[in-house]
Amino acid sequence: MAQSPATARHISYQIAEYFVSDRPPTSLVNNLTQRYLATDGNIREVLNTLFHSREFWDTKNLNAKFKTPLQYAISAVRATGMEVNNTRPISNLLQQLAMPLYRCQTPDGYKNTADVWLNPDAINRRLSFATAIANGNLPLSNIPTNMEQGDRTLQKSPSIPVDASQLTNTLGNSFSVKTQKAIASSSPQIRSVLILGSPEFMRR
Repeated sequence: MAQSPATARHISYQIAEYFVSDRPPTSLVNNLTQRYLATDGNIREVLNTLFHSREFWDTKNLNAKFKTPLQYAISAVRATGMEVNNTRPISNLLQQLAMPLYRCQTPDGYKNTADVWLNPDAINRRLSFATAIANGNLPLSNIPTNMEQGDRTLQKSPSIPVDASQLTNTLGNSFSVKTQKAIASSSPQIRSVLILGSPEFMRR
């Protein structure tokens, strides 16, 4: 089965879909399929072909992928530099966005295309998460106490808003002119929220 051309194409398509775009170029899928068959299914060689391909480096595929709920949550936490002692807020968001960790109901795993995750309710929940973390109101750094006794109370840490300038520097200010103008013209108190809720940050 692993040596079947159908298997080679299926795996090649999924790899290209994950790394390049929701509708990967046929030329790229064909090249990956050929490399898979030529190397007896060596995924490392397939990935090497992908990362050296013209399609992978094509600017039109830059930030073409809409982040899954997990990718969004983790990227937001990492970008803000939050210390994580309490993972429940992240877990709650993933539950709300129908992507609970390790609980996919089907054997093929969670999808990574925009049509599954991009909808008004999901965007609203992402923005609520962005607002909470940007304002320092997401209790990620709170330290659980007495966990060995089953006590789930948290030792609260002070709320510290995220510095918008530092966040911009961390992300390399890779925003469109329209987004940059919207951020610059807004109140300083909500700039970090706008960054984490921007169309550019929603993509990878």
